[in-house]
Amino acid sequence: MKPSRILLPALGAALLFASCGDDKSSGQTIVQPDQQSHIVVAILEDAGLCDWNRYGQIALVTSENREYVCDGEKWGPVYYEPDWSSEGGEDNSSSSSSSSSSSSSDDGGLCGAVPYDAATHLCDHRDSSVYETVQIGSQTWMKENLNFGTRVNSRVDGNANNQGDATAESAQKYCYNDSTKYCDDYGGIYQWHTAMAFLQAYDSLPVVDGMIQSPHRGICPAGWHIPDSTEWETLFAAVGRRSIAGTMLKSTSGWTNGSGTDAYGFSALPSGYRNEGGDFRLVGSDAPFWFSLEKDQYNAYHMDLYYDYEFASLDYYYKIDGFAVRCLKD
Repeated sequence: MKPSRILLPALGAALLFASCGDDKSSGQTIVQPDQQSHIVVAILEDAGLCDWNRYGQIALVTSENREYVCDGEKWGPVYYEPDWSSEGGEDNSSSSSSSSSSSSSDDGGLCGAVPYDAATHLCDHRDSSVYETVQIGSQTWMKENLNFGTRVNSRVDGNANNQGDATAESAQKYCYNDSTKYCDDYGGIYQWHTAMAFLQAYDSLPVVDGMIQSPHRGICPAGWHIPDSTEWETLFAAVGRRSIAGTMLKSTSGWTNGSGTDAYGFSALPSGYRNEGGDFRLVGSDAPFWFSLEKDQYNAYHMDLYYDYEFASLDYYYKIDGFAVRCLKD
């Protein structure tokens, strides 16, 4: 542990699926799945006149997070016709359920109003944030620190995070020096109970058996989770070994000194941390990340990269401290 710390003992727009017959009877304009003529406007009026010269053009209205199509006379809501070829051309309940499921999955397209590629990015549908991802060995990691939740001030709000709620969707975060700029650059800083989506009481209580799942989603987006110790070790093995993992995983810039090679694209930035007293420390020098393992009622484990370490450290620290979060794909 560093000398400056107190050492512890040892898409976007929803797609409504309907059958061709239903759409024709209701007078809706059916849009084929491969139709690509799009414009993006703030309000529908900005799309301009709909006439036959613009038949089939789609307008994404960002203020409504909704798509409209020109039918040659007027703008109307988009209805996508599903491709039933794989189902033998029949509309049955199982295919309808499958289509609805795929429309809400992380399959690329639009994240809110932002286009993204699911092969290289993640859409957090809770707040329409897009994160870059990276494949390292057999694992897919977020290439950026999580930045989800409502910002609270370190001194004013203290440790009053999530006292009455334990859901990822109600999460609260700190930003280094209480500045949103640092959250934009380095992601949020979270106490362990927030990262795990537990009640604040578990910062000073041992967790009940079975509370930590495998995998444990915690604050991560659906389909992603807080890594455990075994998964961190799998990452270290993929980049060579733990003794050089610090060099391999750190970004090539942003560190006070001792930047890494970022040989595998993990791009760890020195986000610093928040201590138990509410002070922020070591931005530019330290990159600690929580993982889903408790040491005892007051302490939990984290993975740590430090500016002058070639290795990656697995250590434990106070749950009420604030560290960054990197999510791992299920």
